Amino acid sequence: MVPYVLGLDLGPTSIGWALLGQEGDREVSLVDAGVRIFPEGVDRDTKGLEKSKNMTRREARGARRIKERRRRRKGRLVAILKEAGLWPDDDQSFRSLCLLDPYELRAKALDERLAPHELGRVLYHLNQRRGFKSNRKSGKSREDGKVLKSITELEEQIASAKCRTLGEYLHRLGRSERIRNRYTRREMYQREFDLIWARQTEYHGPILSDELKKKLADEVIFFQLPLRVQDELIGFCEFETDQRRCPKADWHAQQFRMLQDINNLQIINPDGSSMPLAPDQRQTLVEVLGTRAKMDFDQIRKALGLLETQTFNYEEGKRKSLKGNLMEAGLAKAFGRKRWAEMQAHRDRITEALLEIEDPNEFRRIAGEEWAADDEQIEALLKIDLPDGYLHLSKKAILKLLPFMEQGERMADAVKKAGYLRPDQKAGDNHDRLPQPPDIRNPIVKKSLHEVRKVVNAIIREYGKPARIVVELARDMHGSVDDRNELHLRMLKNEREREEVRESIRSEYGITNPGRDDIQRLRLWNEQGQTCPYTGNTIARSQLFSSDVQVDHILPYPRSLDDSMMNKVVCFTSANREKGNQTPQEWLAAFPDRYERMLQAIKPLPWRKRRKFTQQAIDLGQCIDRQLNDTRYISREVRRYLQSLVMDVDCTRGQVTAELRHHWGLNQILNHTGGFTKNRDDHRHHAVDAVVVALTTPSHLQQLARTKGIVRDPLPFPWERFRDDVANRINDINVSFRPLRKVYGALHEETAYGPTAEENVYAYRKSVRDLKGPMIAQIVDPAIRNLVMERLKQKGLDPNNPPSNIPTEVFAEPLTMPSGVPVKKVRIRDTFTNLIPMTKMKTRTGKPYRYVKPGSNHHIEIFEYTDAKRVAKRDGVVVSMFDAAQRVQRGLPLINRDHGSGRRFVMSLSTNELVHVKVDGQYVLYRVQKLDAGNTRVILRLHTDSRVDDPRTVLRKSPNTLDGYKVTVDYLGRMRPAND
Repeated sequence: MVPYVLGLDLGPTSIGWALLGQEGDREVSLVDAGVRIFPEGVDRDTKGLEKSKNMTRREARGARRIKERRRRRKGRLVAILKEAGLWPDDDQSFRSLCLLDPYELRAKALDERLAPHELGRVLYHLNQRRGFKSNRKSGKSREDGKVLKSITELEEQIASAKCRTLGEYLHRLGRSERIRNRYTRREMYQREFDLIWARQTEYHGPILSDELKKKLADEVIFFQLPLRVQDELIGFCEFETDQRRCPKADWHAQQFRMLQDINNLQIINPDGSSMPLAPDQRQTLVEVLGTRAKMDFDQIRKALGLLETQTFNYEEGKRKSLKGNLMEAGLAKAFGRKRWAEMQAHRDRITEALLEIEDPNEFRRIAGEEWAADDEQIEALLKIDLPDGYLHLSKKAILKLLPFMEQGERMADAVKKAGYLRPDQKAGDNHDRLPQPPDIRNPIVKKSLHEVRKVVNAIIREYGKPARIVVELARDMHGSVDDRNELHLRMLKNEREREEVRESIRSEYGITNPGRDDIQRLRLWNEQGQTCPYTGNTIARSQLFSSDVQVDHILPYPRSLDDSMMNKVVCFTSANREKGNQTPQEWLAAFPDRYERMLQAIKPLPWRKRRKFTQQAIDLGQCIDRQLNDTRYISREVRRYLQSLVMDVDCTRGQVTAELRHHWGLNQILNHTGGFTKNRDDHRHHAVDAVVVALTTPSHLQQLARTKGIVRDPLPFPWERFRDDVANRINDINVSFRPLRKVYGALHEETAYGPTAEENVYAYRKSVRDLKGPMIAQIVDPAIRNLVMERLKQKGLDPNNPPSNIPTEVFAEPLTMPSGVPVKKVRIRDTFTNLIPMTKMKTRTGKPYRYVKPGSNHHIEIFEYTDAKRVAKRDGVVVSMFDAAQRVQRGLPLINRDHGSGRRFVMSLSTNELVHVKVDGQYVLYRVQKLDAGNTRVILRLHTDSRVDDPRTVLRKSPNTLDGYKVTVDYLGRMRPAND
């Protein structure tokens, strides 16, 4: 069998793959190619940001639990108060008690006698509003700063008003200010409880016993469940496999991470050469950085006595600083450096207490007793910002590695000297098939690797093991969830900016169809302050799109293979021609005045771009190696997983994939409009990329470099008839989809509907901001309906015929009743015929009082029958996710194949399942995009189309008009009847 190379283009929802037959170092043919499409490993919110697939369900479950616990707590409190004679037994007295102003009673209770039931009302109100309790291990959120700031401001206001308690302060406000929507602290309520209890004990001594106080305060009103210990969710160490991973906040973990950064730090000289830190430089940085939270690279340069033109390897990425030992810095700041130097013996105990003790009061007690810390020091300790998460190593492994890291060893050498084997060196990793993927915390990559396993194992079963695998990972699969969300927002921002630039070019420069080069010119021109960086002269607006100006690579592309915006400037053509294939430093080194003028002209540019002007040496071999070796964490994990097949695996960076694809003319294969850009609307572009990935070799990158040299060589095809072979195979691909057959997700919509006296008429609440035009006439309360109609009239809209989509600015200003009460939601009555009763929620008469709308649809069941005229017809039943879940719960078949006598089951269809549909006399492959329950229709989209809204590739078929049969397409794109 001919050995082959497997190219994988791995994205968040797709795998493009291609097999290239190989003879020696020369690829001889395209053996096969395909595409696999699957759901992303995360959900997205309305902004497109990631959220866990279980987040919505988890948040709803958490809210239900909080509500239920609050209800139980109230019930237990009332029972205790009744037993003590502090709560009425009859409903009439209870209703009268609820009419009393609780804030007035809370203020009165500090000085005067309350009736027993009034005191019960105060305790009940403290139970309802009991404030925020700080929990040191609950994790930090974006709101924490706002909450603490608001609490501090409120405490200052209480003190300045000379009020003893929060209740007294809120009572004094009266109606002058809104009382609700204030952040409060649990300690405020506990202090008020103690003061009220002490005062009222003078009047109700026999009732208010110490035992009752303890029961009310500790077991009911201020009781809070401790955080659940979830140590079982912590992963195991990479080296000490029986040990759990170490928290990132641990002192030793912080020191290990800091030393790892320092030991990997390289100085990049102006001529492009690199060198490690000298021993004395390294020691200086360890000492300085070890006592700080972080240092930016300018501070590091100053501390090490380096030149401004000397940079660091980390700056090639987007890092702006190095983090120090956050725990050490926090402890030194809390105790003061002098005292902390004397307390080093307590370091591990203090770290352990900060990480493990949840209750701040318990921590305060221990800090005072064990370390003789004063109040100021204790509060500073409590405010230390502890990073969340865990390292990939255990504390045991870190302690073994630290001595070697402190000697300046890099991680790989320290691992070796500590006697550990890297995961890829361990025995038992060799497989004929890919095993289950490792437990990677990145959900997008984890989901993709499960699909990679299926695709690669199918390839191995069909063709045998490849000799080499080349993988390219999409850029939105790297980094943490915050990194990926930041990248997503940055991409959206860039797209908006490009669109704004495009509109600017159309309106101001008269270019009707601005291309990529035009957009680049204007963006670079604005970035450079409208100045040519090489000459320092201003580029006039009239010159920008003329032949007088060109876009230039700062570091010549043939020598750097860097086509990013960070390596481009717009300059005068004459300067670009004179510069030629040189770096700016090589070109102007012999002209000090011009070189200095250039350095002045580039000051507005970002630092990463500025330093390219001073770089001299470029090693094309190193640039090629960098393209063929993606060393980022996720790429390393993917490579390690695929290497279990015992073969060479390369993870490319992919910056040159587009260039190779363009030069070989592969963009035109799927671009049927005659353009030269990549057609991302066709799923098969992933397979085209996989072909290019498999061909990304040093020899091809060398050839690519020569295509943009002074003497431009054409990029030769990898083999004769290369483009035709690729086009023929790509056009024959059947895209493989992962069907959505799992009963998963929301079973119904969130809105609750209440029945009315009329049949099929229900009432529900709707936010004012979400109102649609037809809903306004259905608002139940006439006074509120008139308010809404008056607002529409004020905004220039016809209240009797409002638009369906009401502009957001209409209700941007809150809607209020004449009394000043805000109207946030309205009650609407409407007719529905498809609502589902919640049978567990019934009135005293046994009727359901809550109905919901069915949510998404799970599948459609199509059956065939003969009508009265003996004509064969088809019909279908759409099964909602709710009904599917009911079937599973009752132990019934998920797919019902028995629809009565004379009805023959034909097939079931779920989202992403495939159908061979007869169109214009020919069978064409379509996938199920959506099911329409209202019209009992199947919405089908061409299997190659990645869009969701283009009507040109969509078929809407009822069961009776659907002329086709269900098929399956396996991981290799082979199609066969489903025989459903």
